[in-house]
Amino acid sequence: MQTLKQANRDTMIMWVALTSAYEQKSNAFTIELQNIAHAFAEVETEKGQYLCKYGGVDIDNEALLDINVGGRIITTTRSILTQQKGSMLEAMFSGRWEKRLQRDNS
Repeated sequence: MQTLKQANRDTMIMWVALTSAYEQKSNAFTIELQNIAHAFAEVETEKGQYLCKYGGVDIDNEALLDINVGGRIITTTRSILTQQKGSMLEAMFSGRWEKRLQRDNS
């Protein structure tokens, strides 16, 4: 009977230790999640500022664009130019840098 009581006590001690460790880890994760959420909010704010400064917020993907390609004027839509994600054309015509694009007088 004494062995059973000792085993029960050991189990309770281990349970308290594990619960405490769990709560500490859980609190650390909660704090880290709050830090990440705060950093994400800052990035989103900064992104909005850059959009206002450099890009067009109201970019229409179906707008017709006249681009000079090797001396030839080609008319196309913005959605065609941005179709291939990660490409140079997508970066140039996505609207992020609308106010910074190089423009010809032609």
